[in-house]
Amino acid sequence: MKLLEAVTAPRFAALLIIMFLSGCMTPRTTLLPRGSRLGIAGDVAVSAQGEKATAASTAEDLGLSAERIFLPRIDFDWDRFHASAELFHTDYTGLGRAKGDLSFGNAEVAPSVPLETEASFDYVIGSMLYDFYVNGTFRLGAGIGAGMTAYDLYFKQITPPPLELALDDRLPFGYLTVRAYRDFGFADLLATASGLAYSSQTSDIDYLEFEGRAGIPLFDGGKWGAGSALVGYRYHQLKFIWTPPEGTLDLDLDLYGPYVGLGYTF
Repeated sequence: MKLLEAVTAPRFAALLIIMFLSGCMTPRTTLLPRGSRLGIAGDVAVSAQGEKATAASTAEDLGLSAERIFLPRIDFDWDRFHASAELFHTDYTGLGRAKGDLSFGNAEVAPSVPLETEASFDYVIGSMLYDFYVNGTFRLGAGIGAGMTAYDLYFKQITPPPLELALDDRLPFGYLTVRAYRDFGFADLLATASGLAYSSQTSDIDYLEFEGRAGIPLFDGGKWGAGSALVGYRYHQLKFIWTPPEGTLDLDLDLYGPYVGLGYTF
C-alpha cells in the first residue's frame, strides 16, 4: 500500500526525464487509436454526514449498460525501456430505480422511484517500464505510472418533485505495472496488469486493471513506418470512497469489455 502511494506524479516525471536524457537512440513511436465497448457492473451507495446508506444500488438497478468509447494511446520504445501515455473516458446513462436513499449534503433522492442516472469516469495516465528479462522474442517487464482520475455522478428523480443530486471529485494517483510480451512473427501478444492504492483525508481509492492484446502486422513500409491491427480485452476494478463534510460516496465498480484498433509505428 505505502509503496503504491509513494509513486507520485513528480517522482514519475523525474524518472521519465532521466530516461529521455539517458537514451542513446531515438525512440520508436507507436500511435494506437482504439475503440471499445465497456460494460459496467457493481454498486454505489451515497449517504449524508453521520448516516449509513440504507442500501447500495447496482448498475443494473440504475439502468446503466455498456457504452462505446475511444481509447487513444501513444507508446515510446527504447529497446528495454518503454513509456506510454493514454486517455480513458467513459460515459454511462440509464433509467432505473435506486434501492436505498441517495442523500448528500442538503440533496436527497428517494428510493424506488424512477431515476435518471449519468456517470462519467476519466483517466489520464502515463507509465514507464523496463524489460528486466529478455529471452529471444519473449520479454517480461515492470514499472511505475502516474496520472489523474475524475468522476462525475448525476442523479435526477423523474417523478415530482424533480429532485437532483450531483457529485464529482478529482485526485492524482500512482500505480505499479507489469507486462509480458511475445512476438511470434505473424502476430504478437501483450498482457499487462496494473494496480494502485491511494488515500487522503477525504478519499480512498483501490484500482486494478488487466489487459490482453493481440497485434497482427498489416504492412511494413520501411521508412514510412509499419501498421498493425489490434484486438484486445480490458478489465478495470475500481473501489472508491469519498468522505467530504457533506457525506459519503462508496463506489465499487467493474468496467470490462473488448476493443479493436490500429497501431502505426514510425
